Order: sequence, then C-alpha cells, then structure tokens
Amino acid sequence: MVAETDGMKRLEARLRAERFMPLWALLALLAPLACGTPPPNPSSSGHSQAPLGPVSFSGVRASQNLETLVDAGARGPGSESAARAGAWIAEELEGLGARVEVWAGESAGSGSERAPIQAVVGFLDGESDDPLLLIARYDTLPSERDGRGPEDYAAAAGAAVVLELGRVLAEAPRPYSVALVFLEGDGLAGGTAAAQVGPGEVTPRRFPGSHAAATELAARQMIDQVRLAIFFGRLPGPRFVLERDLRSHRMYRETLWQAGRALEAGPVFAGSDAFSSPLAGHLAFLAAGLRPTVGLIGTRRGGPGAASSGPAGPPDPGELATLGRVTLEAIDRISRRLGRIDAFAKSPLGGGGGAGKAGLGNSDSSPKAAGSGREPVDAWEWVPLGP
Repeated sequence: MVAETDGMKRLEARLRAERFMPLWALLALLAPLACGTPPPNPSSSGHSQAPLGPVSFSGVRASQNLETLVDAGARGPGSESAARAGAWIAEELEGLGARVEVWAGESAGSGSERAPIQAVVGFLDGESDDPLLLIARYDTLPSERDGRGPEDYAAAAGAAVVLELGRVLAEAPRPYSVALVFLEGDGLAGGTAAAQVGPGEVTPRRFPGSHAAATELAARQMIDQVRLAIFFGRLPGPRFVLERDLRSHRMYRETLWQAGRALEAGPVFAGSDAFSSPLAGHLAFLAAGLRPTVGLIGTRRGGPGAASSGPAGPPDPGELATLGRVTLEAIDRISRRLGRIDAFAKSPLGGGGGAGKAGLGNSDSSPKAAGSGREPVDAWEWVPLGP
C-alpha cells in the first residue's frame, strides 16, 4: 500500500500540472492503480491460445525447407532421393513434437514406372480430435525433374510451406487438431498409365499418392471427422498467383480470399474474377467425399516468360510468407466459426446431444458454372465467416 500511496501522490501532482487533462487520459492513468482486478483466465484446456490473425510464419524458414528438399535429389516416387526427403520430413515433424506415422500404400504405376507410394503424416493435438489437414506432395513429376531448376522448386514449395505452418501451429496450438500430410506417389501421375486417363477423370492412376492417402482416411473412418483440408500444389517462382479453384469447397475457399484481402495479399491471391480448374491431388480427396477441401495451386505471375516476373527460379520468400500468413488467418477464422457452430450443436437449442457436426463440414451446395471457367458473383449464397 505504500507504493500505491506514493503512486497516488505522483498522480495528484501530475493532475495539478495538467489541469485540463481529458477524461480518457485520467482513466488511463488510474487503471494501473486499481486493486483486485484479476488477470484474464488462461484456457482451461491447457493449450496456449493463439492470437487472432497470423502468427510468426517465416518465409525465410520456408525457403530453407525448400532448399533442403531440393538438395535431396530428383525425388521420383520410390527413389533413394525421395526416401531421403521423406526421412528428413519425419525427423522435422518429430522435432515439432508431432506424432509421426507413415501411411504405406500399394505400389502404383506400370512396368519400369511402378513404385511404392506413401504419406508421411504428423499429428499435432488440439482441443478437438477433429482434424484440419494441410496436404502437399514432396515428390516430383517426370517433367519436374530438372535438377534444382524452376520446376523442381515449384514441386517442393508446397511441402516447404506446410512444414513451416506446422512449426507455427506446434508453437501456438489451435482449437482443432492438425494433420500435416506429405505425399509421395502423385509423381507417378506423369507416366504412361496416367496418360491413358481422360482429362476430366479422377482415378488412382491420375493421383496415386493422393488417392492412397484419401483411401487411408476412409479406412480410419476419418472422412467425416475432417473439418478442413487445404492442399498445397505447385508454387512456381519467383512470383506466383493463386486463382480460385472452381471445384474446391466454396465457403472455405472464399474465407482464404477474405483473409488475403484483409492482409493485402492481392498479388498472390488473385481478384474475384479469376477462376480456374487445375488438375492436382486435391481432386482425389474431393472424389473420396472429403468435401471441405480447398486446393491452392499456383501459376507463374504474368504467365510464362513474363518480364514482370523475372527469370524463373525458386519462389521468393516474401511470396511464401504471404501464403503462410493468409493460411493461418483463414484457419483462425474458420476455427472460430466452427467452434460457434459446434457449441450451438451441443446446446439445448441445437439438440443438446452433440451428435454429429453442424453445417459446414462435408457439404457444399455451391453452384458451378460448368465449362464457363468462372463462378458468377450473383450465384454466391453464403454467410461470410467474418474475422
């Protein structure tokens, strides 16, 4: 109390010196002297609460991850270089405190192209067992094996981003558990077996690694548990742009673009009139019934050979940082929305039993403008998730 009395004396002297001090300033000075004001209670779950918005994603660290993956070698499925990359990823995940599993699938391909496929998966626990999936491949297509060339970097960039996202999420756990899924096997999609697949057909031959991981999720009865899946595809450098994928979950896709606008990430997240339908592994997860899936597949900004993009090369660390920070912001927005929905579902008004999950999971009634290459703005009928 002596310290408090001295503080009051200093305050009185200051008030005499500043006779016309505004009321808001007076309140600001008095606040620290208030007695008996308890600090905010920490989370009862024991998990640290992540600040709202992006948290410490480092584009430099993501670039270092990328260099390590490319240094492993060509990373064709089943190769020694792919095994080195997979082992390094597993070691990094263990360092994050993740529970690491290797999902081994059946061999895929044909003839000399036949190779084993697998997924290296790291689980980060959250308050809910229902997971969010962050997915990327670490292998290469035949056309991407250019020996530390731009295609090699583009193929590995998604895995580099997912690993850095894992570091951030391990430091600041979110309400939902997170599974970091690194695929080996989609690199077989460029072989002759895949060439026999129709352009719009999604089969195991087109995306063997993604198909095997989706099959494993189904075998574990996890398809209906997953609340969100983000698939990171190619990210060509030095600067890339992401266009809205027409086949992705519409509401979650738009939440990513809302987060991009909030963080002024316009150069990376293309404007509202840019839509595309890229062929990538996320289609295998969608085909398996994992509806809350969003594909983020980049193209080189400005198109091939554009002078504004500069020479092709590794993705710029700033571009990777933008993608990572927007992803974290979107995860936070979606998690808050899901938390409110889950709380309502468990309340008397929502049925009280807590059976099943409400609303936003494995359903998407988004209208598609088939063959038009875009989705009309006036067809969107959804509730913004908000910050």
